[in-house]
Amino acid sequence: MTTYGKRIGAIFRWRTAGAEILGTFFVFASITGYRNMGAAPTIAILVASQMVFGLAWDMSRTENVTLNGIMTAAFGTGLLICGVLIIASRQA
Repeated sequence: MTTYGKRIGAIFRWRTAGAEILGTFFVFASITGYRNMGAAPTIAILVASQMVFGLAWDMSRTENVTLNGIMTAAFGTGLLICGVLIIASRQA
């Protein structure tokens, strides 16, 4: 491998590619959402989606999963989604 190839490999790591792609999607969704729905529904949807996927990621990585933990997380996720629906439905 050439020195140029090693430098490119040092800058771009495959383990960070997923975060970069998701960041790009976040920016694109923000711009599109602001134009089509307005600021409040867009921010509510983006924050809720991040929280739901973060919660799902945490639940998938934990070793001690209990029914109480799952029900608490499901209840919180349900309340979060209800809040987003209320905010998005108030769009005039």
